[in-house]
Amino acid sequence: MRCDICRKDIVGNYTVLDGKNCCSARCLHTLYGKCNRCGKVLAGQYLIMEGKEYCSQQCAMSGTPNHGYVAHEKCHVCKKPLTGQYILMEGKNYCSQRCVSVDSPKCNNCMRPIMGRFTKFITDREYLYCTTCCQGPECFVCNRPEQGVTLRDGRFICHQCKDISVMDKHMAQQLFNHVRVTLKKLGYVTCDAIDFHLVDRVKMKQVSGDQYNERELGLYYTATQTSTSAVSLLGIIPSFRRRNTSSQCSIYVYDYLPR
Repeated sequence: MRCDICRKDIVGNYTVLDGKNCCSARCLHTLYGKCNRCGKVLAGQYLIMEGKEYCSQQCAMSGTPNHGYVAHEKCHVCKKPLTGQYILMEGKNYCSQRCVSVDSPKCNNCMRPIMGRFTKFITDREYLYCTTCCQGPECFVCNRPEQGVTLRDGRFICHQCKDISVMDKHMAQQLFNHVRVTLKKLGYVTCDAIDFHLVDRVKMKQVSGDQYNERELGLYYTATQTSTSAVSLLGIIPSFRRRNTSSQCSIYVYDYLPR
């Protein structure tokens, strides 16, 4: 499957918007619409009123006829009577932008109210991100645009993933051995000897070569050697040939992956 925007192969999480597959938040941003009133690109927070999108409250008020005095109606948040201009969103009436913000979902990164389109990630729970935060760096582990740090090899990792990550080779080897024992109990057969390597991005690029994919978190490599030797019976004539086959298996895994 390929991204409909950048045409790159999609590996891992992706988003579908208006029937198009987007591999990242950056590609998703290119699909955003324009203000129904002034025509500006909706690059940040915006309003949706009666199914139409507006860049600001001013454009929303001038672009829809449903503003003015409404008898016996109250604000959905503060419950004050609606007198004068009001905002109608998703069938709910609000007396001000402040009340709209209070009732709106919050971005998981900046914690600001989301007033328009957003990106949703569903893992152990649901995460929502505003369009502004989606333009920031994505964690190389969870692919979410969270706050975090940049590692020495250029990878970006969020604080949540970094707090439970494995950086020590000895600990990583223990976890790897535990996984092998578990697989053997389940009936899965692996190579007798597997070389385990905990590496950064630089080393991963070296061993991957042309097959390197920045969204893949590990590499399994097998090298097979076959040698043939002539074997004689009674030292008279070569009777048959003996073929010896040996395999060398290696696994390369990124450091800073969660336990």
